[in-house]
Amino acid sequence: PFTVEVTNKGDADRFEIQIEGLDPEWTAVPEPVLSLDAGATQSEKVFFKPSRVPESIAGNYPFAVRVRSLETGESRSVQAVLTIHPFHHVSMDVSPRRGTIAPGRNQNVFTVTLINLGNAEHTFQLFGNDPESAVTFEFEEDTVQVGPGQQRTVDVAVDVANRRFLASPRLFGFSISARSTTVSSVNATAQAQLEQRPLLTVGGFVFLIFTLAL
Repeated sequence: PFTVEVTNKGDADRFEIQIEGLDPEWTAVPEPVLSLDAGATQSEKVFFKPSRVPESIAGNYPFAVRVRSLETGESRSVQAVLTIHPFHHVSMDVSPRRGTIAPGRNQNVFTVTLINLGNAEHTFQLFGNDPESAVTFEFEEDTVQVGPGQQRTVDVAVDVANRRFLASPRLFGFSISARSTTVSSVNATAQAQLEQRPLLTVGGFVFLIFTLAL
């Protein structure tokens, strides 16, 4: 709430309260018209109600409160500032959920999508992690700037650290994370998998040797 005090220094009159310089949806004036006798003073409340959406961008918004006589048209105004504090909400997704590493056929490029659902701009640092430290990550960009209500996509190539000609099929689980460089508590993580398909498995190699021996 914001209090507006109006003093009538003339004859009895009716006065209209107006808020100028702000989105009309951000303000509410329950009693926009006052009736005041000569010399009377009255206070009224003005309420600010910006929605919790990305369009309500964090920052300082100068505005004016104008009081206008409905009899003479004379008006007076006072300046003020509305401060909207930031709120943070970031969403993250990785596509596809599973990639493949195989001789002659690799599908190991994943697309990371970052969506900033807050009302403040962030620069995010991207990094990958897997519990076994068995895969490597190569980001198209390792830092991305995302404004309020915007989304950015970044490709990342995920590969097996040590490829082997002879191995057993394996499935590696990993995660891609993003953390704001200005507000460390603002972060998001998405998970995916990478399947390794070798040219020959141990069982296939033994079978091949046995066949050649025959």
